[in-house]
Amino acid sequence: MIDNAKGNVFEGIFEDSETQQKIEEIAKKSGISSILVMKSHDNEMEVVLSGGDAGKEIYHARDKGKKSTHSEGKHALYCERVVNSNDVLEVQDAAQDPNWKDNEDLTEFGLGTYLGVPIEKDGKVVGTVCALNNESIDFENEQYNVLAQLQKVKGDIESKI
Repeated sequence: MIDNAKGNVFEGIFEDSETQQKIEEIAKKSGISSILVMKSHDNEMEVVLSGGDAGKEIYHARDKGKKSTHSEGKHALYCERVVNSNDVLEVQDAAQDPNWKDNEDLTEFGLGTYLGVPIEKDGKVVGTVCALNNESIDFENEQYNVLAQLQKVKGDIESKI
């Protein structure tokens, strides 16, 4: 069990090589550009771990992005929606979806396909584990079910925090 006495729920996860290895494996086996573990703060989302080719290039541990609810004119972040809804979110093509066409991950990095799963502690959503890609992908493919793999990572993290 990782010590969270001071409210640093994810602190031990930043250096968790086992979880890092798992998200790298998901990215490699699925061909997905980026797999992330994200921490939710009141006003922003923070990268805890990043895997996959684009993940390591674009997103780095402790990088933060402001939530839309706290930035005038800013479009919602995918992970922000997962945190707010406490539900899985799948976006197959943000460019074609009026709810997501101005999303930062699409407009800045070309990552318009998303699948995110909430991470909970004591009944409260504290973050997400998610996949981002530059083209549509079948997340529940019979050969390799990305949703099931993300849910396993979610469970592993929840058991550590």
